[in-house]
Amino acid sequence: MALPAVLLKAGSALKKAKAANDLRQGLGQGGFDPMSMIKGGKLPIKPMQIGCVVAILPVFVIAIAVIEQANKLHLIQGVDTAYAGTGSTGSSTAGASVDLGTGEIGNPIGRCTTITSNFGARGGDYHWGIDLGEPTGTPYYAAADGTVILAGDFGTCGTTIHIDHGKNSAGKKVYTWYCHSSKIHVKVNDKVKKGDHIGDIGSTGYSSGPHLHFQINIDGNEMNNGVNPATVTPTINFTTNCSSTTSSGTT
Repeated sequence: MALPAVLLKAGSALKKAKAANDLRQGLGQGGFDPMSMIKGGKLPIKPMQIGCVVAILPVFVIAIAVIEQANKLHLIQGVDTAYAGTGSTGSSTAGASVDLGTGEIGNPIGRCTTITSNFGARGGDYHWGIDLGEPTGTPYYAAADGTVILAGDFGTCGTTIHIDHGKNSAGKKVYTWYCHSSKIHVKVNDKVKKGDHIGDIGSTGYSSGPHLHFQINIDGNEMNNGVNPATVTPTINFTTNCSSTTSSGTT
């Protein structure tokens, strides 16, 4: 492989690494580990397969140093965000209103499920949603009426959907995220109704197994605008007394 092509691939790898770091703090999945990715073959360059190993090695050394420094900076930012309340909502919004006037937000699985990771501090980071564990291919549904504003790859979130639900009773915008999908069945600008089948659970992106990372954002659609889905009002039932959220079921 020619050195210019190798350098292009190195640049691409660095961009992907930065995207992973940018998203890491919101998902609470831990810091980006470039050495693990190289060993696991997830970076697009494998140094030992390149004829000019000596020539390309400095590129990797520099790239890894840059990535690791970025990770340190993001880790500090993540801690500040989690514990200093940075952001327009943050972790202090227990009981935050998701009353949309046209109906409450529902359980996106459409039935009782298992919460495999809760909202909040996790391993020195912060998890801005909840993880709902279900097998790959399990359908999930729009939690409320709205407009799709993102549908596709979203870095460490994997294949992801974002829905804009308009304003809550307090006049603040409400959004939901559905991450790590194996398939999605909507596109940007689609209008969806609560209970519409919008995607299937998977393990894309940075994920240890099939699940749906479900996140509710209020007053902004950044990582740290997440509020705890288990403590919002009206209540969303995930593990007990779960009513159907599907189009053909009750709301």
